[in-house]
Amino acid sequence: MTETTTEELRGVARSIRRVIQPTTTTDLLGVTYTLRREARPQGPDRDYAVLKALATGRRCVLDVGANLGLTALLMTSTMAPDGRLFAFETSEEACRIIGDNAALNGLADRIVVVNALIAERSGLTIDFYGDSFSGGASIIPGYLAHNRPLRKATMALDDFVADCGCAPDLLKIDVEGAELRVLAGLNQTMAVHRPLLFVELHSWGDVTIPNTVARLLEQLAPLAYRLIYLRHKAVVDDPAVFAGRGRCHVLLCPNESSFFDELAMLDTTGL
Repeated sequence: MTETTTEELRGVARSIRRVIQPTTTTDLLGVTYTLRREARPQGPDRDYAVLKALATGRRCVLDVGANLGLTALLMTSTMAPDGRLFAFETSEEACRIIGDNAALNGLADRIVVVNALIAERSGLTIDFYGDSFSGGASIIPGYLAHNRPLRKATMALDDFVADCGCAPDLLKIDVEGAELRVLAGLNQTMAVHRPLLFVELHSWGDVTIPNTVARLLEQLAPLAYRLIYLRHKAVVDDPAVFAGRGRCHVLLCPNESSFFDELAMLDTTGL
């Protein structure tokens, strides 16, 4: 007889809870949402209000690293009435929950769930680490104590945009340390469609945020994009301003964009 693992017991407990009480309600930024119980947040994340504001009036948003769909719900609420949001998530279980949350809130026709591991090139097969629907799942072994790998095929966002014929005007990227790999597969989209990008940067192991920003600035220069440190609402030329940060949020903004005027209206004190 095999010994039952803690993770297996947790899976059984989750299944029982889903059957007994599969949904719950929660208030996010003044709006009540019906959610799958697994998606109920402890409270509003510090970037929710900024993302909701950034999405105002947008017609096509890519939510890369959508987790359980809360940011997708928030951003869709302020997008143009005919706007669509594409929610990208690697975990199959998380994708099911995102789809359920969209349907529970009448947004199944506006939130398109894409089960894919986003990277610099399509067709690679790489290891992905995380549990069934973890917000800290990553391609980095051991990140947030995740060590069980799954083999996943990759997709580049440039290929997705070209294949679906969409024209994104905003991207949210939160991929737990894989930011540079995602952005490396986005050059064509940035050059043609000139979207605004909200990116969460992470440090891990020997990789620091200043090192990541230095490489990112090299990529942005030929694309005529600027990097804005949201906490300071300032354009960054020197990566050293991020020294000591383990996680932070930046905007990648086309040089010609008028968004710099709108930036002053955002409350970014918690970022």
